[in-house]
Amino acid sequence: MVKDFNNYQIKNKHSLPAISTLLIALVVLLSAIPREIVIYSFNDQYTRQYGRSISIPYAIICTFLLLFIKRGKLKINKYAKKSPFLFYLVYGVFSVAFIIFNKAELPFYSVAAFKYVLYIISFLILSSSVSLKNYLKGLDLGFKIALMLQTLIGWLYEFAGITVPYIGKYSVSYRNGLSRMEGTFTHPGDFSLYAGILFIYFFYKFLYKKGVVSLVYSAVAYIDIFLSGARTMLLTISVLVAIILFFRYRQLLLVKILLAIGISGGLYWFFNSDIYIDMFLEHDFSEMFVARFTHWIVGFNIMFSSIESFLFGVGLNNHVRYIDENYGMFALVVSSAGDALESEFVRGMPIHNSFIIVGCELGIVGTLSYLSYYIFYICEIGKVFHKDSRYRRICAFIISSIVIIMIYSIQGWAMMKTFAWEIVIVIFALSSQILKDYKNSNLCVGIKN
Repeated sequence: MVKDFNNYQIKNKHSLPAISTLLIALVVLLSAIPREIVIYSFNDQYTRQYGRSISIPYAIICTFLLLFIKRGKLKINKYAKKSPFLFYLVYGVFSVAFIIFNKAELPFYSVAAFKYVLYIISFLILSSSVSLKNYLKGLDLGFKIALMLQTLIGWLYEFAGITVPYIGKYSVSYRNGLSRMEGTFTHPGDFSLYAGILFIYFFYKFLYKKGVVSLVYSAVAYIDIFLSGARTMLLTISVLVAIILFFRYRQLLLVKILLAIGISGGLYWFFNSDIYIDMFLEHDFSEMFVARFTHWIVGFNIMFSSIESFLFGVGLNNHVRYIDENYGMFALVVSSAGDALESEFVRGMPIHNSFIIVGCELGIVGTLSYLSYYIFYICEIGKVFHKDSRYRRICAFIISSIVIIMIYSIQGWAMMKTFAWEIVIVIFALSSQILKDYKNSNLCVGIKN
């Protein structure tokens, strides 16, 4: 009897890493499927970046399962506890104290604050409950399955008009003569952000591990981005690839010459192609920029409208309501954009800039803390990249992903959506694990010496 129990314990102990790997993969996979368990929903006329329902995303539930299989015994990663990312989330939750100044709507603040609490817990669990080795295995598995799933769902709709029940989406936007690919997302721009992260992961895997399969995965992800019709992501990824290749082979003159010829030829072909005409001329790129820029000006007007707004913001998940109720302050700015921007859009949709959204809702401290955690991880992971070749590929992936996220944040509000927060948490939890592993390995070397 005792022997059987001991055998069970050994088998169970050995199975835990496999379960942890699977759960990490599920977190990555389910982050791309915007489904949540709704606890309570509020009536609302606005489109708010954090939504109108107190709910728990499926991906977050998987992180809680990680804690469950650890039986609640979790030693928090000290690099996660000191993270500026954690400080920002905690600051957002405690911004409830500012409601006495900004008169924000408490129910919709609570929607965002509840999400922030979930993000805090998820970040700490992911940073601390799985070994770096198993985390990377889960990440790799999750990205592979996610790419295959998104491609299958997207291509079925694009080329056959078939929508997969429950998770497939109908596209109402067209570009390049095709409906814009959305996969399981609610907007092609959201899908392109996710596909961009997938692309950069497999592209680096190909560069560092020379796997042909990884090259195929990255090529498929790039095609998906093109089919999404997302101009910002297509340009960002293309420029990023050129920069990566240049620095990767900067000591090889022949490769640099071939890159210069290839890029020049590619640009010449692109600017003379029907793709360029359809994406940037027929669908007026400059008009979209004017609309976004005008919306940003509205955001800056909110931030500097009073000392209270500058310091405390107008309340988490509340800036759209504030614009609508105080539209007289912004009507002249909006009218200056002409037909490029409609008043109904300004009064009912989030500002298309995640940094400005944070500034409007959490004031100057929130803005600085939001920006600081991006800079922090770029700097810290950059140091590891230069000092230890063991982590080079994954550090390059993290830094490039953060750059993609920051660029996308400047022109859209997708980073305020649940799926994007979950991907950010996955990346920053990985960063905390790398920092811990790197410091511990150096400490061990120092002790041996």
